[in-house]
Amino acid sequence: MSFYSPNDNNNYMNNPQQQQQQNMMNNPQQGFNNNNNMNNNQQGMMTNNSFPMNPTMMMNNNPMNNPTTMNSFYQPGNINNNNPVMNNPQQGFNQGFNNNQQQGFNNNQQGFNNNNNQGMIMGNNPMMMMGPPPTTTTSSSTPTSFYQPGLLNNNNLNNNNNNRGTTTSTPPPPPELTYDPTQVSSTTTRLHYPTTTTLSSGSGLMNNNITPNTTTTSPSSSSFLTPNPMMMMHQTTSTTPNSSSSISTPPSTMMMMNTTTTPNTTLNTTQQQQQQGSGNQQQVSPTKIDPRQMPSPARFSFPEVNVKIEYQTPSFLEGITTISNNNSTTTVFPNTNTPLIQQALNQQTSSIQIPPPSDRRCRILCKGSCSTNRIRSTLHCLPQNKKLLDQSNLVMGAMLQPMHSFDKDDVPNQEIYINYLDTVKNYSQMALNNQIPTLNNNSNNNNNNVVDEIIRCGRCRAYMNPFVRFSKNGKEFYCNFCGFSNETPDWYYSPVDHNGIRSDIHQRLELQFGDVNYLVGKKYFNSKMENYDGCQPMTFCFVIDVGNDSIENGILLTVLNSIKYNLLKYKSKYNNCRVAIITYSKIVHFYNLKNLLGTNVNNQNTIKHPQVLMVGDLQNCFVPIPVESLITINELTKDENQLNEFFDRFYDIIKHVDNSTNENCCGSALKCAEELLTGVGGRILLFTTRVPTLGHGTFIQPSSNTTTAGLAQQQHGIMHGGMQNDRNPYKLVGSDREKELFICDHTFWKNIGVSLAKKGIGVDSFLFSKNNIFMEVANLTHPTSLTNGHAYLYHNYNNQKDSERVLNDLNRLFERENGYDAVLKVRCSSGLSVRRYFGHFYQQNEEDLDLAVIDSDSCFAVELKHDESNLNSESGNHYIQVALVYTNSEDGKRYLRVQTCKLKTSTDPSTLFKKADVSATLGLLTRLFVHQIVQNRDTFDTVRDMMTDRLVRILACYRKNCSNNSSSGQLILPETLKLLPLYILGLAKSPAFCRSARVALDKKIYSFFLLMKMSAKQLMYFCYPRLIALHQLTFTDEVDEDNQSNAIPITTDFDGSRYPFPPILTLSASQVNSNGIYLLFDGNDLLFWVGNHASKELVTDLFGVSDIQDIHLQSCRPTISILSNDKMDDTIPNAPFVNKVRFILKELLPQGIVYGHIYVYRESAEGNDTSFFIRLTEDKFGSGMSSNPVDKSYTDYLCILHREVLKQI
Repeated sequence: MSFYSPNDNNNYMNNPQQQQQQNMMNNPQQGFNNNNNMNNNQQGMMTNNSFPMNPTMMMNNNPMNNPTTMNSFYQPGNINNNNPVMNNPQQGFNQGFNNNQQQGFNNNQQGFNNNNNQGMIMGNNPMMMMGPPPTTTTSSSTPTSFYQPGLLNNNNLNNNNNNRGTTTSTPPPPPELTYDPTQVSSTTTRLHYPTTTTLSSGSGLMNNNITPNTTTTSPSSSSFLTPNPMMMMHQTTSTTPNSSSSISTPPSTMMMMNTTTTPNTTLNTTQQQQQQGSGNQQQVSPTKIDPRQMPSPARFSFPEVNVKIEYQTPSFLEGITTISNNNSTTTVFPNTNTPLIQQALNQQTSSIQIPPPSDRRCRILCKGSCSTNRIRSTLHCLPQNKKLLDQSNLVMGAMLQPMHSFDKDDVPNQEIYINYLDTVKNYSQMALNNQIPTLNNNSNNNNNNVVDEIIRCGRCRAYMNPFVRFSKNGKEFYCNFCGFSNETPDWYYSPVDHNGIRSDIHQRLELQFGDVNYLVGKKYFNSKMENYDGCQPMTFCFVIDVGNDSIENGILLTVLNSIKYNLLKYKSKYNNCRVAIITYSKIVHFYNLKNLLGTNVNNQNTIKHPQVLMVGDLQNCFVPIPVESLITINELTKDENQLNEFFDRFYDIIKHVDNSTNENCCGSALKCAEELLTGVGGRILLFTTRVPTLGHGTFIQPSSNTTTAGLAQQQHGIMHGGMQNDRNPYKLVGSDREKELFICDHTFWKNIGVSLAKKGIGVDSFLFSKNNIFMEVANLTHPTSLTNGHAYLYHNYNNQKDSERVLNDLNRLFERENGYDAVLKVRCSSGLSVRRYFGHFYQQNEEDLDLAVIDSDSCFAVELKHDESNLNSESGNHYIQVALVYTNSEDGKRYLRVQTCKLKTSTDPSTLFKKADVSATLGLLTRLFVHQIVQNRDTFDTVRDMMTDRLVRILACYRKNCSNNSSSGQLILPETLKLLPLYILGLAKSPAFCRSARVALDKKIYSFFLLMKMSAKQLMYFCYPRLIALHQLTFTDEVDEDNQSNAIPITTDFDGSRYPFPPILTLSASQVNSNGIYLLFDGNDLLFWVGNHASKELVTDLFGVSDIQDIHLQSCRPTISILSNDKMDDTIPNAPFVNKVRFILKELLPQGIVYGHIYVYRESAEGNDTSFFIRLTEDKFGSGMSSNPVDKSYTDYLCILHREVLKQI
């Protein structure tokens, strides 16, 4: 079990005994012979960290010589691995430690042996060997077992080992074992070994004749070593009789003693050469990198990677300790002679805590700065000037998700609401009557007798936050954004102590937390809401296609049942929200629901037939019913039987009203809904089964041929979806004009999107297609993108398979926190400003984002720029503040949400890389690439090349400025950005950017829509999907100790709870075999793959078919219901197989924006499983002739990056 401590820079495990074993066991020949490691008490014994050494750890007994100290280590991704190291416990022990992707202590996200300030060594021995390797033997009675997911019959695993997984019996660390960031050396020594190395037969490990060649480099590298082909000419193996294993030394290693700069990941290519004696290195072209040593989420240590870790945001009391005695609170400073502004805020740059990647399970403790799930900066340490930013080629900005949901373990784990309206109102009345004196005689408030309920800076207009400092006994406060001195309003006054801490700080939540909500008055109301009275819950308007296709394909019945289900489920949440229903086919139908409820002759409540009003003039739409006639959800759902009766009658009415046609007028229906909601705002849910053919927004060009044949041809175009016969978008695919398909080019859909955004009306589009009819996704979703709504594409809809998905999508829409009529603004400290925004919104000016609707899945990106030559700040701190004014959908009240994020600055390029965030960087770069196509109209090939070029420039800058003495045969990757090449490769191979003909055009365009809305976490799933072996879900706590060889190590959370989530596999076809059932999740879609030799029992339980041959792509789906009312706890041991799979789906599906398609592929069934394998990012597919990353494997892509980086340096 691992723990993350915010005070040790991502050192998640602090176990001295494990630390000692790792440093000794990585090199049994050395033990404690390395004086550089023994005598440095600051470094301890870790060559790649600055973790201090505990004197009790200086032991003379080498645990490698004691067979009782052997442990087993989990190796993800090694399916069908017949490496003889599995039969060699001591070799296995060495390999488990030496391969960083397969072990858990040298990874900056996982183990405790990687400090953000230090180098990370992956795939080689982190300690220097001082002599030829002796032979070490172990007893055959203590073999080491390795867990291999996907390996069904692993005869190499010994079933008698009691020490499995990564759990050890070591005692907890002593209390004196702490991390001191100041104990960091400023030099790094890298030792390169000559090429006179022979490969040990059978194990892949090398015996080195060591003659170290020392080079001093920037200290931020981790090394990935690949055997040199010249070394493989001589193979030797050291064995000892009566021994079950033999030990060979690891490949050529690079030792890095601790550092203050960014850790790197170093990949050594097979053609690396070193000139003996001179130390000069010959530059060569890279050819191949060992795939086992490449950074990947699938190679992280398991189960540590699954444990929910803890992260504390930057505190507003840095360096200040709060002591409570007898309910009295005082502040204690380490140095009382140092002013508060220096002591509390002047945090050292090297001790800045970097949050875990956004795809990690994490509980966030907010200590002042807001949650990183809501504001995640690309750089947690900003460059001091523009020159430094340009030099690094990094992006400076942030990912914003202001309504992101809290985790149940977060602190706080719910929204903080502050209501100062009554306080200000009473104070203002007393001030008007001269009943109270004023503290500030020249206060601006006294001039007009108006008191503002929200405290903000008078110069930059930033809002009160925990990092504001008070002076003059609380009468003034200094803005942390611009440094302006403001007078404290009389009603907000409180005395302060000599350190500037207010006496009422524990009662002022806005001074403790960087994320609060203020209930605001009329000053913050939107003038475009004509009937807004201060409390107006949202109005939902359902606009439903009732044409012949909708009825025959079961779409109409599914939509009505889904609406009924969610209205009943969330009736208490949206009690006072109003509902309107509009249907359409070739005309528009309105329904007056005001007098829907009535009584029969027996005085029993009953449902009347709703009044139906038809509008046939599609070009001049009008609303025949007033908005006041709408019914509330409380009235509609008061009696469940009446609600069921209403929808039954409603469906019967629709079937007999204008349904015998395939024509569609969804543009005119949307226009009618806009007119209905004008002045009140709300949300339109538009359901359509085809593109419009009549009225507004049609895509059918009128034919000039009025003959019988001409009219028949035009009708033929209508019957087959309209636009296909007139514009033929498929001829543009693959050409330079392909980008036109991703851009809205229809005047009506452009104009109505702008009109809806200005009126505060949001649109959610539900698009159903059949028979591969092109749905014009770019045009129909344009109003959705301008109003920040959601779009749902049901490509080739199958009612049997996709009906539950419609239900889940509507459930997600009602479930999440949401608001409407919102305005968002970002403020920055002096010297910084907003360059541009990315996402779905409408802008009437360059500073604010107009959001018709907003919810917890709404995510935006902002790019920042330098306004001044240097960022000047006495404390070295800079801030980002997000202000969101919105109307809550539930209670209809107006709120102001203020979120503040604290950052540091630096003049050192290596510090920028060390404090970079791969999640936010990926999110901002992705939106930049989409922007190049949608706004700048670049071609796809140009943008694909741009991805690689941007990555090469980042790596070349890092190599030049932070690791300029590295060998030319090494690919240097910054530790914090080591996964960025993999994610960029995955983005290029994703449905949005790939050239595969197996991706439908509608889905490709829809992927572009999602990319501009995805959060950083969702993008990581999208670029590197999660591959899971479902046929192996037996955990170690479910079987006896003698039968744990094939069991998965169980994850135990920080609170002791059981988390039965399996490891993810490397995205390669080598991980998939015919005996298994696999699940691939890309953040939206679920792809199942069933091998021909998979267990029939599991297949029957999961898919409900009696034979594997009965699995068909178009109709098969899992029998599991995500919304099932089954009360069984899916986390208990020995749960049924279906419950285990349901637990996995419940963990994965909420990570996406929508509940995507479910595809079930059978091995080699009609070649359909190709769509599954093209999502395996690390494999090569396509022609392989292009230089674009879409055709390259992960290994080849890294070699391309290496070659291009060498060209630039």
